Amino acid sequence: MGKILGRFILPHPPILIPQIGGEEARKGQGTLDSFAAIGKKIAELKPQNIIIISPHAPMFNDKFYINTNSRISGDMSQFKHKEILLGFNNNTGLIDLITHAAKNLDIKAGAVSENLLRRYGLSYDLDHGIIVPMYFISHFYTDFNLIPVSLTSRSPKEHYLMGEAIAQGVLASDEDAVIIASGDLSHKLKEDGPYGFAEEGPIFDELLISLLKENNIEGLLSIDSKLEEKAAQCGLYSFYILLGTLKGYDMAAKVHSYEKPFGVGYLTATIDQGATTEHKPLASYLSKREASLKEMQSVESPPLALARAALSYYLDTGKEMTIPENFPEEWISNQGGTFVSFKKDNNLRGCVGTISATQPNLAEEIINNAISAGTKDYRFSPITPGEVAELTVSVDVLGDIEDIESEDDLDPLNYGVIVTSGSKRGLLLPNLEGVDSVEQQIRIAKEKAGIPFFKKVNLQRFKVVRYE
Repeated sequence: MGKILGRFILPHPPILIPQIGGEEARKGQGTLDSFAAIGKKIAELKPQNIIIISPHAPMFNDKFYINTNSRISGDMSQFKHKEILLGFNNNTGLIDLITHAAKNLDIKAGAVSENLLRRYGLSYDLDHGIIVPMYFISHFYTDFNLIPVSLTSRSPKEHYLMGEAIAQGVLASDEDAVIIASGDLSHKLKEDGPYGFAEEGPIFDELLISLLKENNIEGLLSIDSKLEEKAAQCGLYSFYILLGTLKGYDMAAKVHSYEKPFGVGYLTATIDQGATTEHKPLASYLSKREASLKEMQSVESPPLALARAALSYYLDTGKEMTIPENFPEEWISNQGGTFVSFKKDNNLRGCVGTISATQPNLAEEIINNAISAGTKDYRFSPITPGEVAELTVSVDVLGDIEDIESEDDLDPLNYGVIVTSGSKRGLLLPNLEGVDSVEQQIRIAKEKAGIPFFKKVNLQRFKVVRYE
């Protein structure tokens, strides 16, 4: 039976590597000292495996990528130091146990093909989120296999479950392991730093550190997505995976150091396994989140509540929800095109729709388009589960589409427009903020379709019933 011998949170600042940072590296002396202390501790533990979670590894929407090559390596050529090269043996047997456990928890984990990596301009090389911590650890201990784990764009829940899968995989093996969660805190802590300053930066860092010191796993899972986004951090979801490895146990966290010499928060910590516990922080977090969503949906009209629920369900499960029981008959007995729009702080966060019916009824049309608006509007990053309660929703149901002869038949307040040139087709909804003229309406519709502004187009119009 395998065992997790230790868990650590480490940052990954390339500037602290002497060959890269030179004298500047000394400004992070507290972090360097903590790297040394943790390196010595790992050498004492003598793990057969180090499992490291990096936010900079190749990331996919719904699969935790694990490099399964028998030999893995990477360098710091991205930072003009190709000579800093590290290589490690992998442990495909343990990876198989982890991916099997992940499958039983209904999450995807494991290898991806070289063709898929190439398609997205990615490679098998280890990233700096792995190379930097391992550069320091390897000064003290080298007799281990390295297993690199990536993040996904899914929710805190999936990342916590991935931690459960790692713990189950190790337990099912006959080997021991150390877990390292690589990640920096806010990148917006100094006006003259590389990323500038945001007031949310220090607020996020102080909150996360205080929750660690309180050993409050549920509080960490509940960190506001708006706060962590504006703080521009990269470590939180790595930490969630590490927390998942503690399922069934209390957390006993010890913060070794926290510094921000260059405007980025560097945290080092040991996360020890405490006593066994009946408390289930993930279940408690999910219950509170579900209650908040239900309260919001209770005051929304049926199409809005359905769109929000559809996106939330998909982000949590990866599956399309079924129509709720007792949903109003008018949405089940009628068909038509719909558009679903999500906004955050009055800014568009995703909008996808269908010009005509593609589903058996309006309810399923809304479900399908809500999922697409949240995850497939490529103008925006995918919506995260923590954002769903912060979004405003609108649903447009399209009326009949009419051919028109000229722009004189348009009115941006009352009619949407469809422009067509050859195989290219663009649509713009009516009554949109900032669209005050027919010329604007047609120009934006052409831009969306990739039609040059000077091209003549066929015009169509339609009305909508808008729910907001």
